[in-house]
Amino acid sequence: MTGPVAPLWHYTVGTKLPLIRKSGALLPIPTPGAPATERPVVWLSRRPVFEPTARKGWGNAAGQVRTLTMRETHDLAGGLFRFKIHPDFPVEDLDGFRLTSGISRHEFRALVTVGKRQGANPSDWFISYLPIPLESTESLEAWDGQRWIDVEPVSR
Repeated sequence: MTGPVAPLWHYTVGTKLPLIRKSGALLPIPTPGAPATERPVVWLSRRPVFEPTARKGWGNAAGQVRTLTMRETHDLAGGLFRFKIHPDFPVEDLDGFRLTSGISRHEFRALVTVGKRQGANPSDWFISYLPIPLESTESLEAWDGQRWIDVEPVSR
């Protein structure tokens, strides 16, 4: 387990907030497109403004799929939100994920390549195999189009 040097964030969209609130935690889910042998995770980033890989895919009526911009993700998915994770919560860095997730070398290289192509820095990525209770988050913030604003503090 390797700790980050900067705050960790879980970026999400407004359409996911009701399920997060209902479960009371950020739940591990399979990485989209991952083989069944790969362990579900909660993806986290120390990227301070926005994690490019948190943008959503979008399909049109012709069946064409593309990755939305940050603005489009905000507009089409009920807004952008991020949870700040308490620094004491145990996480794994990307090397830990590579060694313990069940991801193949080929899939890992593809994950990193696609992330870099989207403008991400994989050294910013961290994961948790455990659900992250909302009590283990410090805040919930919303993107207002120019900056992150506090929506609600989460007390421990």
